[in-house]
Amino acid sequence: MNNKVAIIIILIISFIGFLIFSNNIYSPYSDIGRELYIPWQIAQGKVLYKDIFCIYPPMCYLINGFILKIFGAKLLVFTIIGFITSLLSLIACYLISGKYTDKKTALILTCALIPVCVYSPSISNWITPYSYSIIYALCAFLWSFYYLIKYLNTSKDKYIVLCFLLYGLSAMCKYEFSAFIIVILLCALKNKTSLKHILYIFIFPVLCFLILLLQKCTIADLYKSAKLIINLAQSHSVNYFYNYVGFIPSLESIKNACLSIIYPSVFSIFHSLGYFILLIFIYSIKEYKRDFLFFILCLTAFLSGLKVIGNISLEIYGTYFLPLMLICLITFIYKKLLKEKSLIVIIICSALFISYACYDINQNKLTSLSSENGTIKIPEIFYEVTNKTLNYINTATKKDDTILVIPESAILNFLTQRQSNNKLYYLIPPNNELLTDKFIINELKTNPPDVILISNLRYNWYNQGSFSKTWGNNIYKYIDETYKLEKIFGSSIQFYVYKRVIM
Repeated sequence: MNNKVAIIIILIISFIGFLIFSNNIYSPYSDIGRELYIPWQIAQGKVLYKDIFCIYPPMCYLINGFILKIFGAKLLVFTIIGFITSLLSLIACYLISGKYTDKKTALILTCALIPVCVYSPSISNWITPYSYSIIYALCAFLWSFYYLIKYLNTSKDKYIVLCFLLYGLSAMCKYEFSAFIIVILLCALKNKTSLKHILYIFIFPVLCFLILLLQKCTIADLYKSAKLIINLAQSHSVNYFYNYVGFIPSLESIKNACLSIIYPSVFSIFHSLGYFILLIFIYSIKEYKRDFLFFILCLTAFLSGLKVIGNISLEIYGTYFLPLMLICLITFIYKKLLKEKSLIVIIICSALFISYACYDINQNKLTSLSSENGTIKIPEIFYEVTNKTLNYINTATKKDDTILVIPESAILNFLTQRQSNNKLYYLIPPNNELLTDKFIINELKTNPPDVILISNLRYNWYNQGSFSKTWGNNIYKYIDETYKLEKIFGSSIQFYVYKRVIM
């Protein structure tokens, strides 16, 4: 089997999966609102960091803003973006796997990733993910690693240039795979790479900087955003979140990992993978001289998976870190433990089991919701309140009304094509902590929205209850005193609709 045939097979299976699942899975109350809203605003001429509050790297938003400018702000555009990016990532996975195993095993491993990652019935799927920034970053990272392997095998300078270039692209989309620079520099030092090749790492950062300057984003705006990013990493909310979900290794996360081995389920089956990768990496250190390529794979899998080493959950982020970690595990089994046929059987059985389980979850727990901007699938529990809220916005507000959804869910703005407040559209606990109550209330006084929607969702993963009763209590009091409560939608999950009182 040659690479062209394998890539065609991956394409066909991916497309069939796309037709079966029609994967427009959006949780209306998650980061996806940010990922749709920011590019839409950029396409309308707003400037990132200057006009739009953002604590993430700019590349993905600039690219998607440009795409929306050409093709229009439609859900279908984002779905196609997700499919193309996913396909490129799968091809990279196949080529990387093929460098460490054989082509047949690489193909089966890659096909196993399709139901597990690409069409996962959660907001961590690759087609309509919680973050388009991370699938751009993942795609660029995987190709960067592939070209690093090509460079180590051939010593051709063009491959290390591509490696550095794509690493810069990945870092400018999201920081999750930034630790990979350690591996690249180690290999560059080992092979005595010319300094001029290393400079290619700055191409995309400089390009982003120039684009933002041309759009009238000032150095002061960039400095302010950089300061916010640094403060975010030190915030109480973020640190609690990482401990809560097990990203920071703890006794509790180790216990959960052990339980996932004894009592595996479709989403917990990979919880312990991070610890296996840690052990394999420690083992690979002694292989440094005898099998340098294997060591590089293990080191990269370990560093790139640091964020989920304590708990690789497929429901939260895990699908973006799984590919290289799984390739590392399979390579270890392939090289050190089992023969090829046994390995293939294991992969096939795992793929079939997870594929069936994912399909069952997808069929039973998601509901289609139609809008003028496309059809989405949302968790059933959110359907009633979201449908009523969308109908209200479409029938009871004007196109030029400003609608602020608190604490998050700018996807409602995108679906109804209503503007939000670009400083306050994303007030989850860490961002509220960064901006402060004083700034938020002053912004509401200076630029009062026409309608404010406040959800009663609890944010347990930040150790918070609902916005109105815990972290946003002071802001809620101000809104309740200055706006008129017009409607309440939903039962267990609710939206409080506040309308501006014009004096």
